[in-house]
Amino acid sequence: MAATLQQLNVRINKHVPHRIHHIRSMLNRMFETKFSSDQIRICLENWELILPIYKDRIGGKSFEEIENEIKAYCSELYQNYAPSLLNCFIPLVHQCINPGCSKNDLGNPIPHHDVIIFCCSERLKKGTMFIKKCSKCSYKYFYNYYIRPGGQKMLTIHPDDEIFVIFSYYGYEKRLLMQIDSDILFKHTGFSNFTNAFNHLNFKFDKEETNIMNRFHLQKTWFLWRLGHFCANENFRMPVPDQQDFHTTLLDLLPFIQELFTKKWGKRDYHAFCRGSCSATIVLDGHQKATRRVCSIKNISIPSIDGTIREVKVGCSAKPAYKSKKCQGHLSTDENDEGSHSNNNLVRTHRHRRARARRQQFRFNPR
Repeated sequence: MAATLQQLNVRINKHVPHRIHHIRSMLNRMFETKFSSDQIRICLENWELILPIYKDRIGGKSFEEIENEIKAYCSELYQNYAPSLLNCFIPLVHQCINPGCSKNDLGNPIPHHDVIIFCCSERLKKGTMFIKKCSKCSYKYFYNYYIRPGGQKMLTIHPDDEIFVIFSYYGYEKRLLMQIDSDILFKHTGFSNFTNAFNHLNFKFDKEETNIMNRFHLQKTWFLWRLGHFCANENFRMPVPDQQDFHTTLLDLLPFIQELFTKKWGKRDYHAFCRGSCSATIVLDGHQKATRRVCSIKNISIPSIDGTIREVKVGCSAKPAYKSKKCQGHLSTDENDEGSHSNNNLVRTHRHRRARARRQQFRFNPR
């Protein structure tokens, strides 16, 4: 019983409201005793004097049994108590970062709101978000951001962060966001496929779960998480945009981000890789698929938007005509013709023509 009491004391965060009351209720429930809250409090305060030093699992319940007991106890209470006993997310900062406060110590953590965290291993877990306040400047510090007295929300990135919560009451485990990086690089997946796979797997294990991952919420959160890491490495404090004004705020930040990007890649360490006009950049879509046939005419060019690179040869992207290597518009054109055929509307015309043909013709796949 003594070891179990100490395990409950270790497992439940010390900032949970009415903590001693919950520990007393769970201990009396497990061992059918009638301890009072004062007895439990005195025992824990004088633990090193009353009892010898126990290891976590000697004579007591295992870690899994303790957690299951807490979950069973929480299921009988109203919902606000259930998350805070198991998962407490407390800001990692201890001193105010406002220069006018001269590193004033922050107050004790205060429970603010409940959150739902999507995870890799546990699928999802519920917890309570705590905040810290500065007594001098009234700065409010959350787990991943802080709010100035004027209401401006500023992003904070710490290496020891376990979760990332920015929008509403949903967040993501750091490992899950890193998994998205790997899936994008090596599995060629997207946010829609990732969320569909996660929700499908979650439904297989728990069909009564109503909290599902939203693709757009994940996409915005992951983007801010990655952009925040870049700004933190460049010592730039980034404001957090609201979900409603997400794109507008990012466009306002674009000049500052572009300046940081130029400073990063314009350092002397990268000059050795520059050859010729290193500022010349071209972005285009080759519209070349491995399973799609295109016209054999290659002398189709499109002009550059700013005019500095002149014309870019991309070739004709139209589908070849029946029993021919050339499209319908180039049947009379010689492939050996070296002249430049510049036609901006050619690709769009053939695309609409193919779409119209598909709508008019009914296709049936036996499979």
